[in-house]
Amino acid sequence: HEKSSEIAQKAFQMDKNLNLAFNLTVRSQRFKAEIYRANKQFDKALEMYQISLDRLETALDKPELNKDGQLKKGITIYQIRKALM
Repeated sequence: HEKSSEIAQKAFQMDKNLNLAFNLTVRSQRFKAEIYRANKQFDKALEMYQISLDRLETALDKPELNKDGQLKKGITIYQIRKALM
């Protein structure tokens, strides 16, 4: 997931309108968090969840990334995940 996260992040940096790249960037961080969590590396898991949460929050003002207000749902989910850690 590390490599896929890097590729998605680079693609998104080149074109901020790439929804798929944005989604893959956030999702890759979540997958890494879940792996860390399963291995009981909770500090690293929290760090990955926070990265995803930060990316979602910074995209709130971008209508092309926040279609139908979907980012608010994602933000809530990541806040809950962090709270449950």
